[in-house]
Amino acid sequence: MLEVELVAILLENLDARVGELCRLGATSEPAQVARIAHAIRGVALNFGAPRLAAAAHAIEALARAGAVADDDAEALVQEVDLVRVALQTRLALRR
Repeated sequence: MLEVELVAILLENLDARVGELCRLGATSEPAQVARIAHAIRGVALNFGAPRLAAAAHAIEALARAGAVADDDAEALVQEVDLVRVALQTRLALRR
């Protein structure tokens, strides 16, 4: 099923990007943090996850202002978990 494959790719992509974001934390690379957060926001908007998009946008804005803290990604991680559950539930209901 194409939808199952797309969801798997989405979740792998999100996990990789969120992992990278968490590793960077409040580093001296705010431009990279902003770039990753922006990419997460785009994926979230394309898959209809506005709360995840908002969390990513908040991190992007903080990074552009040079004000990212190590714990700012926590809300983003929680939203990714919620998106994962929602997508997996949706796929299960279609079977």
